[in-house]
Amino acid sequence: MIEIKSLIEIILVVAIVKLIVTQYRPPIQKSLCALVCMTLGVTLELLIDPSAQGLTNGIIGAGFGFYGGELFLAFKMTTEQLQKLKINK
Repeated sequence: MIEIKSLIEIILVVAIVKLIVTQYRPPIQKSLCALVCMTLGVTLELLIDPSAQGLTNGIIGAGFGFYGGELFLAFKMTTEQLQKLKINK
C-alpha cells in the first residue's frame, strides 16, 4: 500500500531540489537536473521503505516532484480543450 505521507514528502523535497538545481549558474542541462531529482527521490524513499514498493514510490514521487508543474499544465490545457468541444457541440 502506498503511504501518502511519505510520497508527499518525497514530492516536496524533489520539487525544492528542482528549484535549486534549475536556478544554478552556470545552467545545468534539464536531463541532469532530472537525474539528480530522480536519484534523490529514489534514495530517500528506499531509506524510508527498502523494498520494491519503496523503489516504485520513489520513482513516482520523484517524477511528480520534477514534472508536476508540466503535468498540471497539460491536464489543465486538456480539460479546457474538452470544455471547448462540449460548448461547440
